[in-house]
Amino acid sequence: MVAGERAVNELFADAMTSRLSKADVARLMSDPTPEARVDTATKVATEFQQQKLSDKERELAKEIFRVMVKDAEVRVREALSVQLKSSPDLPHDVALSLAKDVESVALPMLRYSEVLTDDDLIEIVCGSSPEKQVAVAQRRRVSSQLAGALIDTRNELAVAKLVANEGADLDERALHRVLSEYEASEEVSDILVRRPNLPPALSEQLVSAVSRKLEAFLVDRHELPPDAAASLILQVRERATVSLLSDGSSDDELERLVATAAKPIVLIFDADNTLVPQGVPVDEFKQGVNAAIDRFEAQPSVARVIVLTNGPDRGVPEMVHRGNKPFTTRRRLGLTGAHTGVCVVGDQILTDGVLAWRLGAAFVLLALDTEMEATRQAGMRRIGNVLTGLLFRS
Repeated sequence: MVAGERAVNELFADAMTSRLSKADVARLMSDPTPEARVDTATKVATEFQQQKLSDKERELAKEIFRVMVKDAEVRVREALSVQLKSSPDLPHDVALSLAKDVESVALPMLRYSEVLTDDDLIEIVCGSSPEKQVAVAQRRRVSSQLAGALIDTRNELAVAKLVANEGADLDERALHRVLSEYEASEEVSDILVRRPNLPPALSEQLVSAVSRKLEAFLVDRHELPPDAAASLILQVRERATVSLLSDGSSDDELERLVATAAKPIVLIFDADNTLVPQGVPVDEFKQGVNAAIDRFEAQPSVARVIVLTNGPDRGVPEMVHRGNKPFTTRRRLGLTGAHTGVCVVGDQILTDGVLAWRLGAAFVLLALDTEMEATRQAGMRRIGNVLTGLLFRS
């Protein structure tokens, strides 16, 4: 019998007198094989995890774990890791020992154990195998510091898992790093597009990166003239940016997107529920709309601001009242002939979104507090959500 086996047996015999100890000690004494140790490790760990032990037995179980993490048989350590990966009461030294073990032992602990600290995980990520890095990237929560360490690994699969993880704290700076450093990775780019609440400026950067690749492909593989390819890609970029923002964007995010536009644009705003709340007094309406016009016309990248409403005239000279959305035309809006890029901003797919589609313009759907919407508006939004996938496909 090796020293580890003797230590386990002595611990059982010395302190455990419950139903757990008698059977297991007897078996270990008569059958000290790896299989017996695996079964015993599984049983003790299960009892510990299920809170079925007395305080004295729990302390003894912890000592048993400390012995078993040194067991020469990998299967014993694997059994401990699988059973204890979600235990909040596992001693830190035991969790860390298992996390630093071979992959088959470490991976459950790295992915699930809340006992491990950020310092533990960052140390492991920086000096361990790609498989361990992938496991850490899939944890329920990943702090910004740990996310940064994972991005530093240059492990494409780990970063893809990180970006796909909604529990990962990835601020705009981290996401820009991912896009810049993993631009050549189709897997990372594909997952990045699907990440919820992607900042608009990053959306534009992502679309630009994809557009460059597509433009080169059209020229090289399909012998499309460079000017024609560039024109086609510009249209695709406008529509793709719409798709990336269609889950809802705040007005601050919109302003940031406008500021990063590659060319001057015409902004067409819905008024009610976009620039000002629905049903506000006329004076408040005028003040809010005029402030928004001034705010966006001050942007160097904005060539013109148009405000549309299907409601009556409320004293804003720059506003097109009874705007006939979504059926108004480019000609009525003065967009015929040579013009810059156009972007429609509104709160409803059914009116504002369809208008954008008819004009061949980009569309930004602003996030709203849907609980405050009137029943009719909420109904229109539900119908509009169905149309989104039909009208705006990146």
